[in-house]
Formats: sequence, C-alpha cells, structure tokens
Amino acid sequence: MSDTAVIAATTQEYADGRGSADIGGTVKKRLPLVLTALVVALIAYGITSGFHTATSITALDNISEHPQGLALLIPTLVVILLSFRRVNIFVALAVGLAVAVGIGLTLNLFTLSSLICVENGKVEGAIVEGIGGMANICILLMMVVSLSGLIIRSGGMDGITGSLNAHVIRSPRGAELTIFGLVSVAGILIAAVNTIANICIAPFVNSIGKQHGLHPYRRTTLLATVICTFPFVLPYGGCVLLLQKGIEASGCGMGIQATDVFFTAFYPWALLAVMLVVCLTGYQRDSDKEKKHN
Repeated sequence: MSDTAVIAATTQEYADGRGSADIGGTVKKRLPLVLTALVVALIAYGITSGFHTATSITALDNISEHPQGLALLIPTLVVILLSFRRVNIFVALAVGLAVAVGIGLTLNLFTLSSLICVENGKVEGAIVEGIGGMANICILLMMVVSLSGLIIRSGGMDGITGSLNAHVIRSPRGAELTIFGLVSVAGILIAAVNTIANICIAPFVNSIGKQHGLHPYRRTTLLATVICTFPFVLPYGGCVLLLQKGIEASGCGMGIQATDVFFTAFYPWALLAVMLVVCLTGYQRDSDKEKKHN
C-alpha cells in the first residue's frame, strides 16, 4: 500500500511480457521475511529497554495519551487485506480513505471542516494540505522518472548491466547479491527520499533480474525491503530528520539527535541482515525461479 511497495512491484516485469508483478502477491511473498526481521527487532528492543534514564521515564509519563486514535490503524489493515486479495491499489486506497474518514468522524477525532472547507475564498483543510505537501515531491519524481528514461534509451543502463553480467555476476546468487548492493548504495546516496532512490534503481534491478531468471516477486522483495533500510537510519535520511522534528514539535519534553537513530533503529538493521542471509542461502529462490514459456 506504500509508495515503496507500489513502485517496487510495478517496475519488475515478467520476462515473457505478461506485465509486472502484482502488489498483493509480492506483499504475501515477503511477509515471512519482514516478520522475521520484526521478531529480531522486538527481541533487541526487549533487551535494551532496560537501559533508560530517569529523565526519559519522566518525559514519557508527561505525554498525554489518546488511545482512541489507534482506531485509525483499521483503515491501514483494510488496505493491506484488499491488497492481499489483489484489489487495484487505487481502489484499495480509496476504500481505506473512506473508512478512515468514517472512523475519525464517528469517534470525533476530527471534523469534516478540518478535512476540507472553504475559508476566505480558498479551499483549505487537512486533505488540501496533504496534497500541497506532496506537490514538490511529485514534480521531483516526474523529473527523476524522465531522467531514468533518458538513461535507458541512451543505452547507459544496458552498458552498466552488461558490464556487471560479464565481470561480476556468475549465478543467480551473484545476481541477487549485486541487486542487494546496488539497492543499498542507492539508499545511502539518496537517503533523503527513499522513493526517489527506489525509482532510480528499479530499472537496473528489473534488467539484471530478468537476465538471470529471477521471478518478479523475488526482485520486488529485494528492492522493497533493502531500500527501506539505510534511509531510515542514516543521520541525513529524510525519515530520520522528519522524526527528529516531529518529536521536537510534539512538546513531549524529549529530544533526539539525528545520529541517535543509527544505533537504536533495530528493525532496518534486522531487515538488512535478513535479506543478506536470504541472498546468500537462496531461501525461496527455487520457488521464485521464473519459468520459461515456449
């Protein structure tokens, strides 16, 4: 349901021209892997939860709790379930949005006027602000996609993948480790917005994967998971900086440095380790192998 999931799935094509991977199928395929990373992360959090200070406990006690807001997790679950059933992503998101509005209005979490209204001749509200906040990113993404198209049409991508196939990749395992490395590098270099890193590296993943018979689900899993590791721990990552500013703006009395997340965000590191093991061991590789059609 996320931009990462959508981009990763829709950019990985079948070698026989049947189209691209479906989102629901790819999510199901990587679910055991991300749950494994989740368990590892939870264990790490459980071990380190004993290391705290009196200051942090006092600050947490001062935070106002609004448990009714957790009801807005329901629309997320609805979208995930619809995706599992391979419902079109736009339909799934529209249904999720409608469910979120219904729950929010029912529980008085917000008013209809706070979502969208007309004041002083201008359309305002959370929906308008949300669209406006993404406008610059959308324009940037269109420019990045255009640039990627130029690289592909100019033969630059074929030259790079051809060189990798000739001098680096010798087997499906080598192809997966190469994809793992390329996606990691993209995530490190373009950590500010991992969506852009995803779009930039996706054509290379698609090309290498098709040449070595990796199923689109397999390629999508590698792309969607590894691209969500380094951007979430590096000090200059967009998500890290957003988290830092969000905590400061919440007025909870706590603050973090951007470098703190590097050592305390266990899930991205666990996910990276799990995917490296998957590439090295070939777990699920045989079941993912793309069949040749006569």
